[in-house]
Amino acid sequence: MKWFRVLPVLALLLAAQADDTLPARPLKHSDVVFMGASDKAAYEAYAATVVDWGGHAHGDNDKAKAEFRARVKLAQDLGIQYNAGIGMLTEFAGMIKSCPDYEHAICRTLDGQPIMVPWLWDQKVDGQTGRNFWFCSNSPLYQRYLRDLTARAMAGEPDGYHIDDFGGTTGAMWNGGCFCETCMPMFRDYLKQHVAPEKLRALGIESLDGFDYGKWLLAKHVKDGTEFLKKRYSLPLHDEFQVFQALAAGKVVRDLQDYAAKLRGKPLARSVNGTPPSSQAFVVRPHVDHYSCEIGMGAPGNEWGDVPAKALTTSAAFVYKCADMGRRTLACTAGGSSFAYVNEKNAVNLCRYWVAESYAFGHCFMAPSQHQWCYTKDKGTHWYHAKPEDYADLYQFVRKNAALFDGYEPVAQVGVVFSDAAWRKNKKDPRAAAEALLEANVPFALVAAGDELLDLRLNKTELAAFEKIVVAADPMLDTAQQKALDQVPRQKTVMGKTAGAILDGITSCLAVENAKNVWALPRRIPHRANAPLIVHLLNRNYDFAADRTLPQQNLVLRLRKSLLGDKRPAQCTVFASGSEPVSLAVEPDGDGAQIKIPEIKLWTVLRLE
Repeated sequence: MKWFRVLPVLALLLAAQADDTLPARPLKHSDVVFMGASDKAAYEAYAATVVDWGGHAHGDNDKAKAEFRARVKLAQDLGIQYNAGIGMLTEFAGMIKSCPDYEHAICRTLDGQPIMVPWLWDQKVDGQTGRNFWFCSNSPLYQRYLRDLTARAMAGEPDGYHIDDFGGTTGAMWNGGCFCETCMPMFRDYLKQHVAPEKLRALGIESLDGFDYGKWLLAKHVKDGTEFLKKRYSLPLHDEFQVFQALAAGKVVRDLQDYAAKLRGKPLARSVNGTPPSSQAFVVRPHVDHYSCEIGMGAPGNEWGDVPAKALTTSAAFVYKCADMGRRTLACTAGGSSFAYVNEKNAVNLCRYWVAESYAFGHCFMAPSQHQWCYTKDKGTHWYHAKPEDYADLYQFVRKNAALFDGYEPVAQVGVVFSDAAWRKNKKDPRAAAEALLEANVPFALVAAGDELLDLRLNKTELAAFEKIVVAADPMLDTAQQKALDQVPRQKTVMGKTAGAILDGITSCLAVENAKNVWALPRRIPHRANAPLIVHLLNRNYDFAADRTLPQQNLVLRLRKSLLGDKRPAQCTVFASGSEPVSLAVEPDGDGAQIKIPEIKLWTVLRLE
């Protein structure tokens, strides 16, 4: 019996080619991605292969377009893919200057007040603050401006197209929007098409002619926008309002992408600043080739000395698993508050851990650049000026050893059902299960149970590939997906929320002994039985006070037959940044194998063959 017959296999990865259209150039696991353009010296120092968030010409004139084209060409001449882009929230100054009627395009609260972009409070327009308006992506006026920006982006003749803050108006909903003059008629039309008249009549809505959701809420359910913010999740039609806004924002993204490709005259690599598992990121999943995004890295909050972190979190790892579930690679970075912490504390080794963790999970942490955005409520926008000598060795290591990364996907014993419908109701069982499995070094995958916002569905074949299936007590599945889950043998299904219940009856296919807080992440190339097994060892023993990863000595990695199959590997080669590859003995261990590892520092990659 060959290893690929006994290994748990991610069915979702095997099906990926069937339903997804390949982009102009898929993002590889070994890619080195820049967040914005840089110079030749920086590109070469980091061994850059892709530029995301590449921007656009700063003006609609020949000089600005020529300057932008030169910036794009510099990267392309070095063999770097250049993905130009636009922003939906950060470009308010241009909208104000170019559109005399801009006030009609601002997101509005239930009380009709304009919504601002909170983290851009310090940005000025014509020397004045207080004009950081959150413009509505549903507004025809604003969509016209976004198309103008897209044309400027395509003037550089780029290879791809990126949209920052792609969710547009959906983000304003957190601040009580959007009840603007565009959204209310659009939502009325949505209700006509998607909500049964019987449900509307039960709410006292006899006719939708002239219906205005905002005015109806004020007349029937809340006295003002403040009360709305407190009660919104329990208010009638709020779920429908959220779905409407999500789908509308997705359409804006698709329309802009189509427009960009038409202008460019060829298919483009498409990305957005979207982070799974947000529903909005799932909406555009079929229309992006990778996510290029900011994610929560678990750095301490803004009160540096008041809330010191004691340990690394699992927050980023969970996002990587969500991206795997969606069959998309992430080019990611930390958010502004996390980089503010790195800047304040000069926490270079914390950021180096973020880089290693991302690549170990099969994703790409964007190279920290000379101008990395930082944000705190007190300081507003400021910058971390990263130095290549602090990080470039990790990226050079990845590029030098690209064969250890490209084509490899995670091995998974356990499938954790991720129901988007339940997640949207704040049922976070998949996150709890993921944390328990990560800490126990049990290889797992999230398995999508989709809905109207996530296009993936549970199926019998995919579920059958796992040794165990972890599922919440009420995953809120539709009939077809519940039927697929019901076909899983009862003894394979794990119900429960505590770590003990989740791990009961599960024996990991590999284990790390003589060291705590070391993750072992096995990866294989699907359909290639003769490809080496790769195991990433990630050292999570990080000291926040000293900004130091504590080396671990004399580890033993045990590999069970369920991972290896009938053929025990004959040799193990160890790779790490700053070291030459070395060979270690592979010793018998029952029907499996063991490898004794003298030391790991930050991150070690094992190749077994």
